[in-house]
Amino acid sequence: MTIYSPKEELLKTLRGEKIGYFPRCIPLFTPVVDMMKAKDAYFPDANYHAKPMARLALAAHEMGNWNSVMLPWASTVEMEALGCEVVNKVDDIAAYPQFKKKAFDDAYDIKFGKDILKKGSFPAVFEATKIVRDTIEDKYNGTIPIVSMFQGPFTIASYIIGVNDMFKHMIRDIKRAEKALDIVSDLNILYGNKMLECGGDIIVMSDPAAEGLTDKQFKNILIPVYRKITSSIKNKKITHICGRTGKIAQHLPESGFDGFSFDYPGVSIDSLKETIGDKIILIGSVPTVTHMLEGSREDVIDISLKMIEKGADILSPSCGLPQYTPIENVRAIAEAIRQWNSKKESM
Repeated sequence: MTIYSPKEELLKTLRGEKIGYFPRCIPLFTPVVDMMKAKDAYFPDANYHAKPMARLALAAHEMGNWNSVMLPWASTVEMEALGCEVVNKVDDIAAYPQFKKKAFDDAYDIKFGKDILKKGSFPAVFEATKIVRDTIEDKYNGTIPIVSMFQGPFTIASYIIGVNDMFKHMIRDIKRAEKALDIVSDLNILYGNKMLECGGDIIVMSDPAAEGLTDKQFKNILIPVYRKITSSIKNKKITHICGRTGKIAQHLPESGFDGFSFDYPGVSIDSLKETIGDKIILIGSVPTVTHMLEGSREDVIDISLKMIEKGADILSPSCGLPQYTPIENVRAIAEAIRQWNSKKESM
């Protein structure tokens, strides 16, 4: 049996190819405090400065055995560059930047200049990606994939003009909503392609606010925006949407994304297999609170094996890891994959 590199495994699986064993790459990563301490890379610095960001990103592979690297992690990168007020708890090494104030009063006010990617923490993300790329080339012969994350258009639009206003527009003023989404999706494309240019291999788009949309809103308004984004980014693409996505997930095979990272137990893999089948690669879904944070190593291994058995194509946490998740639980997902492949090989 041919054994591929983790990067090859991930790309082949996202293309729908069978590799003969379960892929070892765990693509969705957020850092935990044990990694911050070991790498001397703490928040908020690791969200704003390239060197600590790169060290912490590499910890996913070097300490978690995840055979992948993902960055950035803060959900405010785009919002802050667009003018939203963001605050950081400088006395909390694990606190992510928090949104405080919107940037625009109206959807028709949204705009950004040609220098947008020079603002906020964008430059740090690009430089960190280059550092990670060079490290992976030098130390791991380029075999570990770099997953580049950006926030989705509905989430960004909701924060920069106000969450309540955006949801109201989706009901009462669709033209306004579409205007906001169109401009934000231009930034999505610009940012995503720049991260790939700096060394990213795969894009993951996180759009958590989309969970609150109705089936028709998601299909008729957001899916065309997703298609605009996916058609303009050539590399393989994953989307992650938190929460109860059962009512909207059925439309994701039309989005142009190659994989869907789902949030269990907000939506079960059984229901996704029933509604989506094999139309899109399913990624997930180890519960981050009940198992990763509060459970034992054995709990994590057990639920991971169950996810594989039920038909997950790639294993990942159900959402961002709580920052105080024990490192042994982080490593347990990779151990579950090792156990599964070892058992299958011996059969």
